[in-house]
Amino acid sequence: MNSPRVSVLMCVFNERPAFLHDAVESILGQSFGEFEFVIVDDGSESREPREALASCAARDPRIRLLRT
Repeated sequence: MNSPRVSVLMCVFNERPAFLHDAVESILGQSFGEFEFVIVDDGSESREPREALASCAARDPRIRLLRT
């Protein structure tokens, strides 16, 4: 993908994987698809949110996963 003109930013902290999946799928399912989706994991303490986000990022190249 060339440099997108639209960036979507989502910050998460210790979210339940089911909620993360629904939120991510909602963004990815938009009719406009030429965007980058930056998800910032703000130091989730459990591994479940990290694993769920990594799984989402592996499925869609528009997702950029950052961890702080």
